[in-house]
Amino acid sequence: MKRLIVMLVMWLALGATAHAAAISTYGAQGVACGSGTSCNNLNVPTAAVPNQAILVCINTSGGTSAATGLGVTINGVSLTQWGSTVTQGKSVKGCFHKTIANGDAGLAIDTSWTNANNPTITAWMISPSDNVAPTFETPVGTGCASAGSCTPTTVTPSQNGDLIFESCNLSAGSPEWNGSLISPFPTIRTAADISGFFGWSGTSGSPTMASANLTSGGPYDIACIAGAVKASGTGSVIVGAGADSYNSGAALSVSPGEPSNLHSGDWALTGIDTQSGTNIVAPIDANLNTTANAHPGSANHIALTIPAGAVIGQLMISAYSCNSSGATITAPSTGGAWTSVCSDNTNGTLAVFSKVVQAGDAGTSRTWNSSATNFSNLSLLIFGSQSGITPSIEASICTHKAAATSVALPGVTSLTANDIIAGGAFQVSAASVLAASTATQLVQIGGGGYVDEYFPQAMAGASLTPSFTNGSSVAWDLWQVAIATTGTGFWTQQGTSVTDPTNAATLSVYRRAFSASDPSTWTWWLNPGGANKATFSEGLIVGAGNLNTTTPVDVSNSLVNAGEAQTQEAPLNPTPNDELALSFNGYNTGPSGERGGQYPQAITIGSHMSAYYTTPNAAVVAQAVDSVGAPYASITLGLKAASTPARTTANVYINQQVIEIFSTTAPSPPASTGAWFF
Repeated sequence: MKRLIVMLVMWLALGATAHAAAISTYGAQGVACGSGTSCNNLNVPTAAVPNQAILVCINTSGGTSAATGLGVTINGVSLTQWGSTVTQGKSVKGCFHKTIANGDAGLAIDTSWTNANNPTITAWMISPSDNVAPTFETPVGTGCASAGSCTPTTVTPSQNGDLIFESCNLSAGSPEWNGSLISPFPTIRTAADISGFFGWSGTSGSPTMASANLTSGGPYDIACIAGAVKASGTGSVIVGAGADSYNSGAALSVSPGEPSNLHSGDWALTGIDTQSGTNIVAPIDANLNTTANAHPGSANHIALTIPAGAVIGQLMISAYSCNSSGATITAPSTGGAWTSVCSDNTNGTLAVFSKVVQAGDAGTSRTWNSSATNFSNLSLLIFGSQSGITPSIEASICTHKAAATSVALPGVTSLTANDIIAGGAFQVSAASVLAASTATQLVQIGGGGYVDEYFPQAMAGASLTPSFTNGSSVAWDLWQVAIATTGTGFWTQQGTSVTDPTNAATLSVYRRAFSASDPSTWTWWLNPGGANKATFSEGLIVGAGNLNTTTPVDVSNSLVNAGEAQTQEAPLNPTPNDELALSFNGYNTGPSGERGGQYPQAITIGSHMSAYYTTPNAAVVAQAVDSVGAPYASITLGLKAASTPARTTANVYINQQVIEIFSTTAPSPPASTGAWFF
C-alpha cells in the first residue's frame, strides 16, 4: 500500500524588520516534592530554545533544622546560584539560573538539599531580547521573623525595560501578594511559596515592591528574594495587572483596579467580559462624588450640611421641591451665589440650582428658603471629574406631569458624548418614598416622595427616560440635566466587541494612556438607564510600558469558539513594530488554570476571563491557554513598540508538521514532536 506524505514547513525569519528588545517570561511551573533530599519532577519546557534563560527556585519550610546544601543541575551541569540562600528560621529559599543551550529542551530539572521538609520547586522561562540571553543582576534577600507579611527589599533596575522578580516563602501557611491580586504579574503559587515578575518602565527611581501577606494563620517566618533581570536594551514590557472586578449576580457596573508601577507614557489596557447584549459605557470624566438629602416635612426652609467630601472646583446641583404651586424658592445667600438652572411651579414648585464648590463650603450648613410652608424636600448631588476639570451643565429641563401612579423622567438632550445624565422626581402631596426601577437606578437618594437618579451616557443626543412608581395617583414635578466636562484622554475601545457562538458572553477591550492623577479603580457602566442588568460581569486592567505614545496597538484579531478541549487565544499577524502580543479571553464560565511550561504566559486568571502575553512570533498561530472546554471569545493585541525594533542578529525558527494526505507504499516518517513558533 502506498502512502503519500506532504511536509508542511512553517518558518518565521526575524531579520532587520523583526521583533526585538522586549524581554518576557513564559512557562512558569511549580511542584511540591514531598519527603526526600532531591526532586526531578519538573522539566525544561520542550519549547525552550538557545539564549532563553531558566530560573529555578528551591523553597523549603524546614524539618529538624533549616535546609542547607541547595543545588540545581540540568543534564549534570550545575546552575549558577543567583545571590545567596536566604534563611529565616526554617523558611529557606535559594534561586539558580542558566542560559538554555542546544539539547536542554525537555530535560529533567534535578534539585537537591538537606534537612528540608515539604520543599517546593518553581521554574520560570525568560525569553531573550535582541537574540541575546538575559542578564541576572545581583539580587537581594530579605527575612522577616514571625511575621504576618514581608516586603522584599526594594530592587532598583539598571535600565528601563528590565523585569523584576519577587519570591517569598513561608515556614507554613499560604501567602498572597498584598492581600489581593495586585502585583506582580504573572504570579505562581506553590504551597507556602509565591513568586512573580513585573516589568519596569521607569527612567528613574525605584518600583513599589509587593508584600507577601498571610491568607490565614501565622505569624510565620518568611524568606524572600528579589532581583532584576536585564534585557539587551529598552523594550516593551508588561508592567503588571490590577485587581480584577467580578460580579456574579446582576450589577450595574464593574470597577477593575489599575496596576501598580505605571509611569507617564505607559498604557492601561482593559478587558471587559459580560453577559451578551449588555450595553457598556466606558469610564467617563464626570462622576458623582457625594449626595445629601433632607425632607423635614412641612416647612418654609431647609438647612442642609454640604458633605465634608465635597472638593473645591466640583459642581453642586440642588433640587428643592414643595407641595405648593407658585411658591418662590431661593438658594442660600451665604457662601457665594447659586445659579438658577430651571424651575416649574404648575403642580407643586420645583427649583434647581447649581454652584461650584468653594473654600469653606464642605462641612458647612446652608439654608434654602421657600415662600410657602408646605411639605418640602431638598436633594444635593455633587459631581467631580477625574481630569480635575469642573463639570458644567449644558442642557436642562424642569417640567410636571398629571396625576398618575408612575411617571417617566423627560429625556434631556445632551450636546456632548460622555455626559452624565442626572435628574429627579417629586410626587406632589405624597409623603411616601418613591420606588425607582432598580434597573435604571445607579444611585437613589431622598425620601418623603422624592428620589434622584443619575447615569452616564456614552453618546450625545436624547437621554433615556427611567421611570418611577408609587401607589398613590398624584401629580409630579420632574427635572433632568446633562453634565459635561471638556476632559480628554479617557478610555477608547480597541476594535469591536466579540461574542461567543452561544451568545452568552461578550468581550470588549479598551485602552488609555496612563496619568499620574488616575484613580485607583475605573468604573465601566453596564446598561445605564436601561431596563436590564448584566447577570455577570468582570473587568481587569493590564499595564504595558515602552509602547508607541500615540498608537500602542497597531494590529488586533479576535477568535470565538463554541467550546473545545482547549481555549486558544486569537492568532495575530504582527507588524515589524510589535514586540509583545497581549490577549484577553472571556468566558461565560470559569477558566481553568494555565498550562504550565508552555507559551503563552498567564498575566492573570479571573473568575470569567483571563489575560496572557507572549512574543509576536508565538502569536502567529492560535496558542492554547487553558483547558476549560467552554464557549469563549478572545481578542489579541499587537503591542507597538516605542521605537522600531532592530535585531543585531537575525534568527530563524523552523519547525515541521506532518500530514498524511492519502496512502502509498512509501514508509511514513515519525510524527513531529515540535511545537509551532517557539
